[in-house]
Amino acid sequence: MDTTDLFVIMPTTRGIGAVKSIQSASKQVGFSNIVVLVAGKSSNDQELRRRCTACFGDAVRILPCPDKEHILPGEARNLGIDYVFSHGDKGSYLLFLDDDIVLPPDYAIVLKCFVDKYDLSAAMGRVVSYPINFWSKVIDYSNFWWLQQTRNCIDRGWLGAGATLMKTENTENIRFLTDISVNEDTEFFDQVTHSTGKKLGICSSTTCQHCHNRSSLPGLIRYQFLNGYYGEIYSYKKGKSLLLQAVRRWKNSCYVALGANRKYLETHLIEALGITVSFLLVEIGSLSAELIRGGSKKWKTK
Repeated sequence: MDTTDLFVIMPTTRGIGAVKSIQSASKQVGFSNIVVLVAGKSSNDQELRRRCTACFGDAVRILPCPDKEHILPGEARNLGIDYVFSHGDKGSYLLFLDDDIVLPPDYAIVLKCFVDKYDLSAAMGRVVSYPINFWSKVIDYSNFWWLQQTRNCIDRGWLGAGATLMKTENTENIRFLTDISVNEDTEFFDQVTHSTGKKLGICSSTTCQHCHNRSSLPGLIRYQFLNGYYGEIYSYKKGKSLLLQAVRRWKNSCYVALGANRKYLETHLIEALGITVSFLLVEIGSLSAELIRGGSKKWKTK
C-alpha cells in the first residue's frame, strides 16, 4: 500500500443523489488515508449530512459553504483545495470528482502510478456514460472524445475535472474561476500546465462511469444546446458573419473528434452521424447566446 494520502474533492448540488459517487470515492484502495471532501449547495442539505455521517464517518467531510442560491463548481472546488492546504500536506494527491461519476476501487491508484511514471501535472481515466446506449455513445464521442481512445495519451492540451488526479503541491497558487459555470475546469488545468511546465495525460487502462441521465434524444438536445448557450469557449469576431464563424468552428471541432476516434466510428456510421448533429446543436446554442446577448464581453473568452 502507498503511504500517500488522497483527498477527493466533490462539488455537488444533488443532495443524497450524490451518495453513490461519494461511496465509490471512499472505497478507493492503495492509499494510507482517504478523505472525501463534499462542497457546494448540498453542503447545507441535512439529509446528506446524516447519511454521510452514518455510512462513512470521518472518511467523508461536508465542508461549510456560503448559504446562497448558487455556488458554482469552481467556488466549491476551491473550498476543498483550501481545506487540504489547511489540514493536509503538499505531498498528498487530489482527485477532483463530479457528483455523477462512479469510480472503480483502483481508479485513483492507477492514475497516481500513471502520473508518477510519466511525470505529468494531472491525469484522467476513460469516462463512459451509463446506461450505455446509442445516445450515451453520441454524448461520449462528441463531448468526451478525448477520453474514448483506447491508448494512453501523455500530451493532452486540456482536461476536465470530472475524475482527474494531480499532486496537491501543483495547486498551491492556482484556483478555479468562480464566476463561470462551464469550462472553469479546462481553464484551471491550463493554469496548472503553465505553472508546472508538465503535460496532462489520459490513462486508458482505468474507466469510470458517467451517470449523467442524458442518455436519450431529449437529454442530448437539451444538454448540447445549453453547452453552447452557456459555454465560455465561444468568442465571435465583430464585423464577420456569425453564422459563417459558427459553421467553421463546428466543422473544425467535429473533424477533430471524428478523426481522433476514426477506427471506432468507421464501423459505427449511425453514431458518427449522431456526433455530427451533436456538434451542430452546440453551435446553435452558442449562436443563439451571441444573438440574444448582443456580443456582451461578459460571455467572451478572455
